[in-house]
Amino acid sequence: MPLPSLFADFSALLHSPQFHEHARHSDHVTAFRRRRKLPLPTLVAVMLCGMRKSIHAELDEFFGHLRQQASLAHEVSEQAFASARAKLGSARKICSCSITAILAAGCPHC
Repeated sequence: MPLPSLFADFSALLHSPQFHEHARHSDHVTAFRRRRKLPLPTLVAVMLCGMRKSIHAELDEFFGHLRQQASLAHEVSEQAFASARAKLGSARKICSCSITAILAAGCPHC
C-alpha cells in the first residue's frame, strides 16, 4: 500500500464514528462530540508523534507544524491536553491493534 494511501486510510479511520465510540472512555460518553481545539484525531496524532519533550513543547511544535509555521504555535494548554487525554479509553484498548491491522482488515478486537 503506498504511503499516501496509508495516511489517507488512517485519517479516515481517526475521523470515523466507530473509532470515536471505541476510543471514548466509558465515564465520558459525550467526550469528543463537540468541535474543540483538540478533537480526538488531533489528540491521537499528538500522542502518536512520541512525546519526547515536555508536553508544552510537544504541543507547540505539533501545532506549529500543523499550521505550517516556522515558529511554535501555542494553541492548546497542557491542562486541555491532560483533560482530553483523560477522556480517552484505556491505552491498551485503543492501541491493541497495529495500524496496519486496522487499515488492512479492520480491528479484530473492536
